[in-house]
Amino acid sequence: MKLTKKLETEILKVYNTYWNCYLKGDVKTMATLLVDEYTQVGSAETEVFFNKKDAVKFLHDTIDQVAGKLEMRSRNIKFEQQEHLILVHELCDVYALTGKKWIFYSKFRASTLMQHKTGKWKIIHQHTSFPDTRTGDSENIAIEKIAEENQQLHEAVKRRTVELENKNRELEIETALEKVRVIAMGMKEPADMLKVCKTISLQLAKLGIKEIRNVQTAIFYESRGTYMNYEYYAKHKKTFITETVYTDHKVAKAFAAKMLKGKGEIYITHIKGKKVKEWLAYQKTTNVFIDRFLEKASSLNYYWHSLGPVALGISTYVPLGEDELKLFQRFLNVFELAYTRYLDIELALAQAKEARIELALERVRARAMAMQNSNELAELVSALFKELTQLDFSLTSCIIWMHDHEQATNTLWIASAELNKPAQPFHVKPFHDDFFKSIIHAWKAKDSSWIYTLKGSEKKIFEKAFFKELPNLPGPLRKALNVPKQVVFSASFNNFGALEIVETEALTDEKFEILHRFGKVFDSSYTRFNDLKKAEAQAREAQIELGLERVRARAMAMQKSDELKELIGTVYNELTKLDLSLDRCLIWIMNSEDLSSRLWMANAESQPVNFYIPHHDNPPYLAFVKAWKDRNRRWFYDLHGQVKKEWDAYVFSQTEMKHLPGPVKKNMQATDRVMLAGSFHNFGCLQTAGPEPLKEEQFDILNRFAKVFDLTYTRFNDLKQAEAQTREAQIELGLERVRARAMAMQNSDELKELIGTVFTE
Repeated sequence: MKLTKKLETEILKVYNTYWNCYLKGDVKTMATLLVDEYTQVGSAETEVFFNKKDAVKFLHDTIDQVAGKLEMRSRNIKFEQQEHLILVHELCDVYALTGKKWIFYSKFRASTLMQHKTGKWKIIHQHTSFPDTRTGDSENIAIEKIAEENQQLHEAVKRRTVELENKNRELEIETALEKVRVIAMGMKEPADMLKVCKTISLQLAKLGIKEIRNVQTAIFYESRGTYMNYEYYAKHKKTFITETVYTDHKVAKAFAAKMLKGKGEIYITHIKGKKVKEWLAYQKTTNVFIDRFLEKASSLNYYWHSLGPVALGISTYVPLGEDELKLFQRFLNVFELAYTRYLDIELALAQAKEARIELALERVRARAMAMQNSNELAELVSALFKELTQLDFSLTSCIIWMHDHEQATNTLWIASAELNKPAQPFHVKPFHDDFFKSIIHAWKAKDSSWIYTLKGSEKKIFEKAFFKELPNLPGPLRKALNVPKQVVFSASFNNFGALEIVETEALTDEKFEILHRFGKVFDSSYTRFNDLKKAEAQAREAQIELGLERVRARAMAMQKSDELKELIGTVYNELTKLDLSLDRCLIWIMNSEDLSSRLWMANAESQPVNFYIPHHDNPPYLAFVKAWKDRNRRWFYDLHGQVKKEWDAYVFSQTEMKHLPGPVKKNMQATDRVMLAGSFHNFGCLQTAGPEPLKEEQFDILNRFAKVFDLTYTRFNDLKQAEAQTREAQIELGLERVRARAMAMQNSDELKELIGTVFTE
């Protein structure tokens, strides 16, 4: 390689770029012009570096002293080739900007060694210095001037060192504050306040504060006498969120009172000696984290700064000095930024939750208004359960509790996660004095946050009575009440009764407020529920009356007693229309003289039939006779097992029932169990037979149909009497004709005509 003008121009371009970037403060570009093995000997005493990293760091830390403040003038540059390296010599004048004027600062000499590497010219070594202006033309060294200036230099170095140390300290503090600021701005949920506390603690430790116990915040809720505590324990390296009561200890009270006075208030307390253990003993009675390091600590020191409804505090095992306190105070402004962010997040979460609640309420409201019949209350309760669960309620079950004060009864519509079916109603009468007294009192007072806790022996007594009162309560609901050691009923009472949920812990005030709002929604739609029930009752009554009228009309239209078969068919059809689950329907006509019976039976498998059953000692028949004698309006008989087999064997072999159609007889015998229900009156009984016992309302309907037949029974008897009289008249007329023909005979040959007359009659 030969040093040419072209090569000098190429090297000079790189060289000038380096110094131009230096004067502008562009350290990043300067670093790209240095090799990794770069070394430097500068004009300052400490400006000696043996690698690029240290040299660039020095430039980065000091470049603000140069950028825009120095100029290089009268530059004299020479090139010298050293084998494969090029040495660039420069001597120039350095001017410094003071105020608005440029003044001469010093002569400046730089020797720069450059190497062609990876296709580019880069700097591998540099030596810079300011020539000694104290020596004259004939002097090699100026001893006296050196001694004089040495003292000045020593003092200047001291001042400079202090300035640099202060500046570095300030940079360290600003860096620490910036780290806290970044965490604060990055908060996404209230719990991120823990990250802020942790970062403050770690940065204070890096800045030299020792024996930090914890850094914490206190967000006050005066109405509850508590503050939400976000804290980081330095030695334990643990974070906690705790709602802490401040009204039960004089230190806590004094702290809260001071902080709540407003922004700028400071609270400092020092707990020393034995009082540290006393304070630790008090803390063990609360829900705060127990710091075991306090067992050996000689002091505990709290420093709190108020920002109004929130405070930032630090506690230490040794008291803080004045400088350390000032340092902690500088973090207060950054924390205020975090608290502002916290409030924004809390507000956003509150708005989002309110929107969720309103949406859930609207779904329940819409479901309530969409009810077409009262049975849809089951779906409404299930909808309530679903919406409350989605609002983070941990429910065992959800109950609509309707209280009927006049009848002293309660209807419970229960939904549970354990049941894979809609809510169902259960009717309950008061059975546990304390529990129901509390419920009635809460209903009268319209208590919006009623709580009743069952545990221990009271819980066992309650369960026994409750399970006895509700024998059909599903297993999962029994288990949900029976398994936990403690069950808590929480309810909001309104006009209709209560919206109640069952958990193992009491609801918070916030959740009680939500529950009350759901109760109000149901309360406002309860009128619709009652209207539906009333309309359904009216429609049901009209349907029953129509059925009764059809039976009554058919009874009044009978022309002969055999038409009773058609009447029982009509009864069967009308009862079926009224949702009675029947296999067959029968009218029993009792003979009061010998207690025998004639039955008219209708079913879906054949035409109505009638048959005679004599009095016998079979248990079902004896029970039937007794019920007739007692005129039992609500007779029930469970025909099953051996008794049914014996009954079937008798009636299908010894009575006219053996003539029943084969399919009917087969089905009756094949059924293992038959639930018989009857309403007995003067005539006998109107009876149903089916797979399930009749409900109370169905018994009422059966009784009303039986009364209709009882009123028309006179007509049936009149028809039978008229038929008997007509039959007797027909017989007498026939006898008279035979008698007249016999008396009219003139000879024996006419006997064959008499026989013909007898046959005809």
